Amino acid sequence: MEQDRIVLTPFDRARLETGRRTAQELSDALGDHATSVEHIGGTALRQVEATPTLDLAVACPSLSDLAAAKDVLVGKGYVPAADLGFSGGVDLSPDEMFLVLPSPDGGSPAETVRLTLSGSRAWDDCVALRIYLYGRPDVSREFAALKLKLAAAHPFDRAAYERGKDEWIRGALPVARHWSRLGKTVTVTVDRPMGSTHPDRPDLVYPINCGYPRDLVIPGEKRLGVYILGVPHPVHTFTGRVIAIIFRENGEGVRWVVAPQGREYDQARILSEVWFRERDFRSTMEHLFHRSVGMVVYRNTASGYRFLLLRESRSQGWSIPKGHMEFGETELETAIREVREETGLDCRPVPGFRREVSYPIPPIYKKTLVAFLAPTDANPVVQPEEISGYRWVSIREANRMLGGRRFVELINAAARFLENRSS
Repeated sequence: MEQDRIVLTPFDRARLETGRRTAQELSDALGDHATSVEHIGGTALRQVEATPTLDLAVACPSLSDLAAAKDVLVGKGYVPAADLGFSGGVDLSPDEMFLVLPSPDGGSPAETVRLTLSGSRAWDDCVALRIYLYGRPDVSREFAALKLKLAAAHPFDRAAYERGKDEWIRGALPVARHWSRLGKTVTVTVDRPMGSTHPDRPDLVYPINCGYPRDLVIPGEKRLGVYILGVPHPVHTFTGRVIAIIFRENGEGVRWVVAPQGREYDQARILSEVWFRERDFRSTMEHLFHRSVGMVVYRNTASGYRFLLLRESRSQGWSIPKGHMEFGETELETAIREVREETGLDCRPVPGFRREVSYPIPPIYKKTLVAFLAPTDANPVVQPEEISGYRWVSIREANRMLGGRRFVELINAAARFLENRSS
């Protein structure tokens, strides 16, 4: 196989559709020898530049099925990668196989297929990484930037390019393995029920039920702790939905947060429930339900009401001043703080106006925005790291500039409130 130049191109929907179609065709061809076929790799992700090669992973129920699947693929023109001197950066266990479909021009393969066992760590990692990168566009962009840098530094050295990718993937996988469990159902064995005392700290009484997954679902995790919210009495076991994952820094471990199906807890509520223990650690949290609080800031001019819109540096979209609640804050306190931090304005909300809108953020998140209404006569002084500009706009201009129906509904509600109050 020729050592051709590594060329990365932006996301192509046609390649995504080809990958899905190819996965279905392989699934049909393999029949009972495969429990699942997944399109993975850069061509399956919208935020990642990729080579034209389609990467697929196949889960087989047994070693005999894996061997049979290999025979089926060889019959369709796939070749064991080792026969071509191509590794693709894949470290295989003894229970795996890696095949490629050579391209007609002898360059990079048209497809790669990784055969592995259902429920194996390799299979779980393939799926978890794809879910993580799809659900976290910011992490996908980081990965894309690394790939572009590696391709520029090693345009004809695929081994060096793959080594650089592998190093990044190894660092991302510990987070991806947990992140991919968000929204999933898990059964928890409770070993520290509500009202019990910590075995090493007599002063620590558990205000909620705590335990660990009945079946250890994260390979390599020594002891995975779980906080159970929404259960007001001691229990021995509990089945619920993973709504958040807390990553403690410096190797202090990971904690899942589980709640009854249908119950929503935003980041501030979760933190208030687990603070009795997490106050002892530095940590970050991934969570399903996001709550932001902000203000529709306005001024009354001779030409009518004008509303303040901010241009966000990262997305370049227009929005109102807003941000996440911090532990111990009320909604009003968050709104006042966020306006001050983003604009330098000291605004106080008018009584009687509070609006709440909720909307999904694919693939798994849900966001709720709470907005108050506040007047000002001053001009903002924005922080360029977060806000690249601002404009005072009419309600018609706001409707044109704001992205999303829900933001439009919010600012229209503010305009109606002001008109009704002045009439």
